[in-house]
Amino acid sequence: MATTDNPAEPIPAVPLDYTVCYSTMHQGPCSTATFNYDGRYAASGSYDTTVKVLDVAKMNLRSNHIEDKPMIQALYDQSDRVNDLAFHPNGMVLATCSADRQIKLYDMMRPKVKWSIQHFQDSHPVLAISFHPSGDFLAAAAQSAPSIRLFDVKTFQGYTASRNPDDQHTSGGIRQVRFADNGSHMVTAGDDDAIKIWDIVSGSCVKTLEKAHGGNGVSTAQFSRNGKYILSSGRDSSAKLWETTSGKLVHTFKGAAHTKFHVPAAFNYNESLVFSIDEDRHQVCYWDSKTGAFVGQWAAHNCPINWLATSPTDSGLLTCGDDNKIKYWTAPSSSSTEA
Repeated sequence: MATTDNPAEPIPAVPLDYTVCYSTMHQGPCSTATFNYDGRYAASGSYDTTVKVLDVAKMNLRSNHIEDKPMIQALYDQSDRVNDLAFHPNGMVLATCSADRQIKLYDMMRPKVKWSIQHFQDSHPVLAISFHPSGDFLAAAAQSAPSIRLFDVKTFQGYTASRNPDDQHTSGGIRQVRFADNGSHMVTAGDDDAIKIWDIVSGSCVKTLEKAHGGNGVSTAQFSRNGKYILSSGRDSSAKLWETTSGKLVHTFKGAAHTKFHVPAAFNYNESLVFSIDEDRHQVCYWDSKTGAFVGQWAAHNCPINWLATSPTDSGLLTCGDDNKIKYWTAPSSSSTEA
């Protein structure tokens, strides 16, 4: 988390002037987006089954020259809606998952790559994926499945993270899975309104946060970079910050409606801000992560916003809309002290 010289009197965040640098179209509603680990590349997925891979530096150019066009690759190997995307830590492989129950891996070093080099088959529509920081295996969360599947990237073998019934989510499916940066734990967000923290070595659930979002279901959950906090979003129109070890609620971020859809919450690059979506007003909203105070918002699309993703290195942010558009936004650097 971002800190100040005097933690008792944090410098309040100020509204930022976000503007669109680049926009591109899919043939269907945009469903998901992500950045790679160093922020050089981004990818977007759509209901039209395709994925676009984008050069962030070229999106920042705002150029009309054909040689400066940001799209690097278009990928076509899923047969249903793309639900999530994950770049391998080495930056050379992109994984996609879909309602077609498949996870596809693409070698981004191959020229004009369009088709996957390998795929994993699941028994349910795959909702979320995440690479372990070592890059050795991939975690997958699925619809109507109470447990996480882990796939070995080298052997392509899959196994269930834990078969202990006491460890599992109790109903519905798992909406998101994410690893801690140090690789020691992963966190899952469930339709049963539970957040579960898993020990990677033992494969067991070490903590469960029950009724995390008032019985409405947890949409997303992720660790802070230092692993001490978990940021979640739910269908109770809130994002929440939790202490990882104690499970104590630190802040509730209110002011954005999301009851119908599974919208995310995400830290910005230095974790001074928390972003989420207001599904009624089609706005991106953001809060001060240190105080929980609402900071600002802007109208990003003229239709429902399905997803947002934040750059790990700067103020860049992607929004995915029902208008088939993926938009890349940037803002001047925040005055908040960096982590």
